[in-house]
Amino acid sequence: MMLGKGGQTISDLAALPDQPALFGAVASTAIAWRVLDSIDTIVLQRLRAARAVARERADYSEQRRRADLWRVLVENAAIRFDLGDRGIR
Repeated sequence: MMLGKGGQTISDLAALPDQPALFGAVASTAIAWRVLDSIDTIVLQRLRAARAVARERADYSEQRRRADLWRVLVENAAIRFDLGDRGIR
């Protein structure tokens, strides 16, 4: 969660327990250090690959959202233009 929200250091974990309604149960700093210490090269490669896939999906989703928004704007502009030509406001 911390990394997903832009955290870059273990100290960034300190902000999460202050908002239990938003983040739920949060690992202690000691547990976070143990997890980080247990990450080897293979796990790190898998984490990087999963992050790349997640970013690609998010980017695709954002591109789709923008395309949908653009389509709606264009359709609305076309409707307004068409109605304006007919003297309808």
